[in-house]
Amino acid sequence: MGKDSILDYICETAGTSKPNEVEIGAGNFIECNSRFLAEFKGTNALVVGRRKDLTFNFMNSPIYWKSQIIPHVEWAAPNNTNDIFSIGKNSSARLISCQLI
Repeated sequence: MGKDSILDYICETAGTSKPNEVEIGAGNFIECNSRFLAEFKGTNALVVGRRKDLTFNFMNSPIYWKSQIIPHVEWAAPNNTNDIFSIGKNSSARLISCQLI
């Protein structure tokens, strides 16, 4: 079972048909948890990653027009995590996904 299936299961179990999410470690948006949720559940998300092509890849994907995703290019570190969560808090996030390296 992959991460996408686990997130789908969590959403189904919680009764959340359209989750609000903060994803830290979204990479370049081509393969990230938020993309799956946006494609199949129309999620609203704040996606955070350090790659400069994150915003470009999101804006050039078919998901751009059918979900409310905010790409945020920043390196997540202990000294700025609270600031990132504050941005996500404003979007009423109920699901937090972190890709740790």
